[in-house]
Amino acid sequence: MARLPQTIHPPETARTGKHARPTPVPGRRIGIHTSIAGAISRAPERAHQLGCNTFQIFSTSPRQWKASQVSAAEARLFRQAREKHGLRPLVIHGNYLVNLASPNAEIRRKSIESFRAELERAVLLGAEYLVTHPGSALHGDRIQAMARFISGLSWRRADCAWAP
Repeated sequence: MARLPQTIHPPETARTGKHARPTPVPGRRIGIHTSIAGAISRAPERAHQLGCNTFQIFSTSPRQWKASQVSAAEARLFRQAREKHGLRPLVIHGNYLVNLASPNAEIRRKSIESFRAELERAVLLGAEYLVTHPGSALHGDRIQAMARFISGLSWRRADCAWAP
């Protein structure tokens, strides 16, 4: 039986030691969860350099309630880079702390605020998708937890500056 190499490098790497941008596969969307470190507007270029034609990001730290703000200028650079490289769709993954199904009033309040802020960033960045998890009933009634989740997704347009 043939042994596979420990690491597989693209041909360019084998010759020069530098990573070449992989060739896109026609008709397929290939993406990666891309870092926003330094500036969110760098993420599209990172995805492109890795050979992606789609990508996913966290729009802020996924493990804390306090979210980073995305300026209009930063969002414009982000959208321009996506357009330049044909990166579609953009998927944003929501904060891990969000639990719209929580029976705990404080956690639920923070979750609703965080989820709405995530929606605002998604609209600002032009995301086509936003991934969120429904949360946990925390040993409570699952039917009530689902009802809390559904009501957590609801809001009045007047409460959202970005809503059409």
